[in-house]
Amino acid sequence: MVLLGTAAIGGLRWHREVARRRGGRYSAAELSRLDDRGLTVAATRMLRRDGWHVVDVGEPGRPRLYASRQGRQLDVGFRPVDSADEGGSGFAPLREVGRPGPDGLLRVVVHRGDFSRADVLWASRQGGVLLDGNQLGRWAAGSRLDELGL
Repeated sequence: MVLLGTAAIGGLRWHREVARRRGGRYSAAELSRLDDRGLTVAATRMLRRDGWHVVDVGEPGRPRLYASRQGRQLDVGFRPVDSADEGGSGFAPLREVGRPGPDGLLRVVVHRGDFSRADVLWASRQGGVLLDGNQLGRWAAGSRLDELGL
């Protein structure tokens, strides 16, 4: 009887965690365990949670999402998980807020780690937005993209 009760409680906790992730909410520990495909799925769920219509337009080995909402369009790319903070020159606090390009798309790059200063400069020249690990964690915890400056 005790074993059955323990199993039921464990099953209920597992079910709640799965439901929370499907609803687009992730803990920092859950984010850290995701591979490239898992990060793409998580971003899709978080965008949908925020009211975006999302289409996976990626190719094998190159995850990419297109998202639209109320006339706004996002082209969401991902920096590979295995390149997290490799060879980086440290934290780059400078972030330029991107503007939609001539095609109306706002380009966003999602990464679990920190972007280098060179990455930030590249994005500012291209009009893109970098969503680093800190912002990704806030977004995954329930903040909306609008609250993060997008």
